[in-house]
Formats: sequence, C-alpha cells, structure tokens
Amino acid sequence: MSIIKAKSFLHEYKIRAKDKDINSLSGRQGRADLTYFVNMNIFNSLNIQENEAILDIGCGDLTFFKIVEKNFNNCTLEGILPTNEEIEKVNKEINFKEYKNKTQISKAFSFKLPFCDNKFDKVVINGVLLLLSKEEVDKTLNEISRVSKNNATIYIGELPFVDEFKDKSYGNSIIKWLFYGLKNRGFRYFFNSLKTVFISLFSKKQMILGVKEHYFINKEDFIKKAKKYDLLLKECFFNKQIDVNKNIINSSTRYDYIFKIEKKRD
Repeated sequence: MSIIKAKSFLHEYKIRAKDKDINSLSGRQGRADLTYFVNMNIFNSLNIQENEAILDIGCGDLTFFKIVEKNFNNCTLEGILPTNEEIEKVNKEINFKEYKNKTQISKAFSFKLPFCDNKFDKVVINGVLLLLSKEEVDKTLNEISRVSKNNATIYIGELPFVDEFKDKSYGNSIIKWLFYGLKNRGFRYFFNSLKTVFISLFSKKQMILGVKEHYFINKEDFIKKAKKYDLLLKECFFNKQIDVNKNIINSSTRYDYIFKIEKKRD
C-alpha cells in the first residue's frame, strides 16, 4: 500500500522527489505538456536579454531553464529547491555540463535566499507563495527585493485569491474525496481517481494525500503588500493552464503578477 499522508508541503515535495516522473516536482505528474505551457508563458512575459542573471525560486524540474537554454547562451541561471531529495532528483536528470549558460541549483528557502544584494535582472516564483505562511510571504517579498537589481522584472505566478479548499469537506478521507469528485467533476474524473487509488493500493506507485490549506490573498491587498517591498505592479492576469486536449483555460481562483523593482534606495 503506497498511500501517504503528507505532514506538510515540505514533506509532500520530499515524497514527490521519489517519483520516477520528474514532473512530480512541479505537482503535474504525467503532464509535461502543462509544465511546458506554464513555463513558456512565463518566458514570453519576461523579455529576457542576453547576459542577464535569472533566479527561479522553486525551480522544479528546470523546464523554465531549459527554455532559456534554447534561446540564450550567456545568461546566469540560479534556481533554489527546499529539499535535498529534490536537488538530488534534478541532478540525476540534468547534465549541467551541457548547458551553455552558467547554471546552479541550491538548497534554500524563498524567505532566506543565499544570494548577494542587487544580483538578479529577472526573478520567477511560480506556485510557491501559496505554500507559505503569511510571515514567510512577507519575508520572501523582502528577499526578492533585496537580491533583485533596480528595475528588475519579477514574475509571481499561481497565487490564489480565494480559499481553494472552501466547501471541500472531504479532508483525508479517500471515500469522501472520490464521491466529492463524482458529484462536482463528473464520472470521468471519478473513474480516473478510483483507478489512481487502486493502482496505489496494489503497486508501489505512491498516492499523496496533500495538505488541505494554503495561503491566499485578494489582488488589491497583495499589490499593496508587494509595494511595501518596492515591487510595483505592471500586469495582473488570470493564471492560464491547458487541459489534456490543449484547450487554454483561465483559472477562476489564481492570478499571475508581473512587477518591476523600483527601489527607494540601493
């Protein structure tokens, strides 16, 4: 039996790192197409230039860096992951010696970045803030401001503006989760979920019961919060995903933000 209840988001990603599918590091098992779509959208939004220093906070399977690598030769690419298990997984999958750009992955947390002040031209943090506490979000914004150059571009993605677990009362009950899916998402979702459960019960493939809470904040409050740390809003839009048929779907619960750093003083 391989059904595991995650004690925290950190514990959950340690478990994900053991999955054979590297897309588990982004929480998108079996959806390399979705991971690529999300990261390509980020890349197209950033107007990256040759020789820039780029930080990806929570760099997952390095899809974003692979896209940069195809388009640039002399950028500095720095990524962070919070667990040794994730870094070990990435190092097994990626041959950094083949990279044209200088690339380094470090173990660190978003709220305590191991970089000098004013280093980066671009910073990406996608699908990370929702995993943090309110205090950690503030510390993370402060750290992003600190390590960014003046006029740097910051991409903050997949930040919920509502509680996505509201009215989802199934907790860690698999039976309740299955019938919630049947009632709210239809028979196909129910059947696929049931198949996942049976595969996990009778094989070594893991099924993770994730943490049922997350950080969320409405758009206006987040823009005000970011401004306190010298992040000034340039764009805000609904996060985009694709389904298995390649149809683009606007999120009904998450925004993406693009900020510019305008420091009061260096």
